Amino acid sequence: MIETPPSGDAGADDHEGAGRTDTEVRILEGALAAIGRLGVRKVGMQDVSDHARVTRRTVYRYFTTKEELLDSLVRYERYRYERGLKEAIGETDVGAPRVTAVLEYAFRYFDEHPLVSHLFEAEPSFVLDYVRDQLPRLRESLVVSLMPDFGAASSVRQGLMTVEQFAELIVRLLVSMFVAPAADPATVRDALRTLVALQYRDDS
Repeated sequence: MIETPPSGDAGADDHEGAGRTDTEVRILEGALAAIGRLGVRKVGMQDVSDHARVTRRTVYRYFTTKEELLDSLVRYERYRYERGLKEAIGETDVGAPRVTAVLEYAFRYFDEHPLVSHLFEAEPSFVLDYVRDQLPRLRESLVVSLMPDFGAASSVRQGLMTVEQFAELIVRLLVSMFVAPAADPATVRDALRTLVALQYRDDS
């Protein structure tokens, strides 16, 4: 068992993840594993302690309540998602390639995340509340990351919608695939790629 006290203000992290201590990250990863087995409502601090392989006292040194732990876990996951989003974009060409890269990253994130399918089946109300809370942030992160790309979309260039509306559309399409999975996900994903490509075709 590890019993390491937090040094300084470990909770005041940079971009919601970069400044966390190794022990804090270990606890959060343990919380993910525990929730995956037991669900949000049933999981307790002892379960988190067991999965993180730290003492219960250490868990409480970082998170005084379960609610505080869950809130930190949400912010940590959001940080990881946004970090992965930036890495996915990388040096990809502006326009359709970058928007498509974002779609591909989101597909992988939903497919590979250990809790996505389990949580939605076991505790749909928790997931829906989370999605509603995060929609504005997801839209904002896309606008910040892809402003030039969304601005180059034909619907935006023609004044049919704003950059923010285009980002909202992309976010809601992605969320719908998570909330209401298609019988044939590959076909739906191909359709989304086609829709994106149509927004960036050369009309000259």
